[in-house]
Amino acid sequence: MKTARPKTNRIALCGMVACGLFAGAQASHAIDAIDHFDYADGALAGQNGGSGWNGAWYHDTSYNATINVAGGKLDFVSAGTEAKTSDIFRDLAEPISNKVAYVSVRMKNQNGGLRYFGIKPFTTSMLIGSGSTQTNWTIDNVVNGTNTILISSVPNSSESLLVLKVEFDAAPGGVNEMVTFWVNPDESVPVWQLDVADAVGGQSYETSKDYGSISRLRVVSGGYSTHYTPGYTDFTADDIQIVREPLFVGDVAISPLPNTNAVALSWATGSSDISYSVEKKTDLTDTTWDPSITGIPGNGGDVTVTTAVEQAESFFRVTGE
Repeated sequence: MKTARPKTNRIALCGMVACGLFAGAQASHAIDAIDHFDYADGALAGQNGGSGWNGAWYHDTSYNATINVAGGKLDFVSAGTEAKTSDIFRDLAEPISNKVAYVSVRMKNQNGGLRYFGIKPFTTSMLIGSGSTQTNWTIDNVVNGTNTILISSVPNSSESLLVLKVEFDAAPGGVNEMVTFWVNPDESVPVWQLDVADAVGGQSYETSKDYGSISRLRVVSGGYSTHYTPGYTDFTADDIQIVREPLFVGDVAISPLPNTNAVALSWATGSSDISYSVEKKTDLTDTTWDPSITGIPGNGGDVTVTTAVEQAESFFRVTGE
């Protein structure tokens, strides 16, 4: 769901005539998808907790190593008899494209193994986690000089929060994505307020291809291999989360309609892939907002909608969907 910083308006009615108006801003955001892996110990496939997903975790390839849950975390330990590669998928309830999204996860390398492990928000490539032979946290498939991998200074042996910002079609030419990668950022700050100067490399990077959208998440790992010491993988992952950057609604103009119990609300909108809602309440001490109008499409210009005023003092806000 597209999120927004709502604008709240109050209109007090003297009979049928408006006699007061107040406008203010209130922050809000919603999580598109989240999973804390609060499951009983055992196989992850078939588990469907969290929110923002279309169905449960599932296997979609011939890779057959089991990815488990242990102690409230995703836990993968490969063995010599397991497949070389192991993965598991989960579909998003709503694909994300042409917007700004943040993908985050907590991970830890439990045994110092050098096989790769991580999550892939684009299914086929760009691993967020630890690449093969790497001892620090990494992402790959970025344009980084002669390399396609971006290596942090944080060892993967310590449990760390990894955050990837994806700006769709933001690279020069408007085709590839731009990504920014943080390891252990300040968690008291909303992800959309993180400073690029604190990111790995101190900048954003162009992806090496056009990914288009995030429609499902893939957890993937290299399995047992005699070419590495130790030859098996032992990683945990937790708190997978996908959040879209809030849309900040600008000033909302409110005008009473003469001889009616209604007002007109007007504001500037974004592109047509963003929709808005008008919500209302009659008491600001009430924490609940009631829907008034939903599914208002953006058009890149101003929109005006009309909504009823049910009591002498009413409050309205506009949010993105």
